[in-house]
Amino acid sequence: MNARAIVASTSDPRSGSRPAIEIDLRLVEETLLLAVERAAPEERRRFRQERDALYEIADPEDRETAFAAFNRRWLEQLHLLATLERRTASLASLRAETSGCMVLGATRARDEHADLRDPLAAGGRERKPVLFVRLRPETLLDGPRLEALLDRELLHVADILDPTFGFEREPPFAGESAALQGLLRERYRAAWDTTVDGRLAARGRLSPGALERRRRDFRAVFAAQTDDGDALFERLFNGARPSHRELVELALARRAGATDGSGVCALCRLPTHRLHPGPSELAPATVVAIRGDFPQWDPADGLCVQCADLYEARSSYSASRTQV
Repeated sequence: MNARAIVASTSDPRSGSRPAIEIDLRLVEETLLLAVERAAPEERRRFRQERDALYEIADPEDRETAFAAFNRRWLEQLHLLATLERRTASLASLRAETSGCMVLGATRARDEHADLRDPLAAGGRERKPVLFVRLRPETLLDGPRLEALLDRELLHVADILDPTFGFEREPPFAGESAALQGLLRERYRAAWDTTVDGRLAARGRLSPGALERRRRDFRAVFAAQTDDGDALFERLFNGARPSHRELVELALARRAGATDGSGVCALCRLPTHRLHPGPSELAPATVVAIRGDFPQWDPADGLCVQCADLYEARSSYSASRTQV
């Protein structure tokens, strides 16, 4: 069978035609099997009977066509694409500036995201980019979780498509050390995520508990950069959306008077007057996260408070995503 199943979206007279949604066949099959296991016994029996009958079709092409129609019919019957179609159709820039949507599978919650394929990636022809979304079967079956994830991810994509945002795939962090590049990217991500959640909150689309999770994430990354992190968070959350360049400048900004030469962090190699007071007391998960980037690091080497907060937040975030 083909590597993918194509499911055409319906036409919306208010917004124009919607690009086709193309879904990885393995994701389709895994999602359908999981959905049917949760369905009523009669529906499970009917699904299996219909699917088993398709294996009796001798001609490979006819069998492939029959399976494609079977998958499409059951996806529609179980309403598994309604949320995806509705959310991708809700943003004008996605309708106008993308040529389609491709949904691929994800093995872990942390891998679920949306992005764009370079419009030159297919055959070198100038065309609109394709929206890529990575999802797990469990998420496709969980309406509220899927809506919350798509709201956030697709608003990031809408920013990328907006010329006034001025997105650049690689922020200008290349001149810094590997550790500092990681820290700057975390700052950039946290600031951008805060503006996204702020706009979702203004639209009444922010999921319960998301505000406090975002505030904790922001504090962990920016704790040692600014003396008034809460005010910065509120400005990003409630204010106008910054441009890509402004987010980069925010990530690169150093707190005035932050260093007095009293120490150098063994990770980011920046001078700091706030070395962590008890690196040997860090949680095991935090130490594992640090050694993932710095295999030779030992607690006796020390680290700054900001790097400790960053890796603690990263390990906690990974643990929470794994449990979803």
